[in-house]
Amino acid sequence: MVCSIGGQFYLRDMGFVHNSRVKLDTRCEVQIQKGSVVDLGKVVHYHFDKVVHHSKPTMAGNDNFYILRPDEEYEADSEDFPYIRARPVWVSADENVENIQNEIHVNADGQKNVNTVGRSMKRDIQIKLKAVSADHCAIQYHPEKGWTITERGKEKCSSNGSYIFLKSQHQMKDHMPSDLIPIQNDMIISFVNYEVRVKLDAKGSDQVRDQMAAANEFFNAQEADMAMIAKQSGAHAEPEEESKQAAVVEPPVAKEATPAPAEV
Repeated sequence: MVCSIGGQFYLRDMGFVHNSRVKLDTRCEVQIQKGSVVDLGKVVHYHFDKVVHHSKPTMAGNDNFYILRPDEEYEADSEDFPYIRARPVWVSADENVENIQNEIHVNADGQKNVNTVGRSMKRDIQIKLKAVSADHCAIQYHPEKGWTITERGKEKCSSNGSYIFLKSQHQMKDHMPSDLIPIQNDMIISFVNYEVRVKLDAKGSDQVRDQMAAANEFFNAQEADMAMIAKQSGAHAEPEEESKQAAVVEPPVAKEATPAPAEV
């Protein structure tokens, strides 16, 4: 479902079996929030059940930085390092479960705030699944953005993609609709076997006026057509009623029998 509120477009995932996702490309990053579920290479889903920040992130979402649930509360601890934990909740039957990380733990200690993820031994977080690229993506921490996942800085995207679901783990488990997800320009939405890139074109006042006039003309025409159909339906119904009335034949009135003359 797509809607517009106050000039901002939003997307709500109403899927029951197949859930929609945002796909990462080489120009965007997505904030990881508690409950976020990330799909790496379409073969493993990681649920981030622990997301701790040093302080509440302050940067707003934009065309290169997506915050899927802006109203989500943040857990902050100014006395410790930012910390994140993820656990696998689904692994493809085509992959060997023993080749994945049972848990992903990352601390942002100030010395290393970017942690690479991939199949290669050179990665900070190694996931030895054949559908995961050698250099797949990165998990990083920035005080203003919080924890994010991204494929920025790479020459090309991972072969099988990095995705983050619109729904939280809780919403998917209980078959609930997602929150209203702010749509950004050039955002890639993936659902079932399709991917679409969103283009938000700014319109001038003249274009908006012409579009509203065209919309009003269309709906007025639709209303006139419905009224005509209703009128024609009523016109056809009246003669039919008259014919039914004309076809009614009253039964003959029975006459009283005349008594026979008495014999003498």
